[in-house]
Amino acid sequence: MKKSLEGDPILIESDLLLAYVKKEDRLKPVARKILRGINSGKLKGFYASTAVLQEIIFWFFNRNLIKELIDAINALIHIKKLGVDPN
Repeated sequence: MKKSLEGDPILIESDLLLAYVKKEDRLKPVARKILRGINSGKLKGFYASTAVLQEIIFWFFNRNLIKELIDAINALIHIKKLGVDPN
């Protein structure tokens, strides 16, 4: 992945993304604030790996939360400025 103008890209872990998409999580307000900053372009150089996205898929799938899984993936793909590293 290319470096951002601000320096090295920053990997977002599954904990932050899960907090954002779960109905209830104590870190949800913080996750929402960070991801809104990324989506608006105020925070730059962040990315998620495909492994992180797989972790989220498995978290919902293993709990048989299929509708919630679809909602979560829909929410994540609409974060426009969040890059995804295929590795």
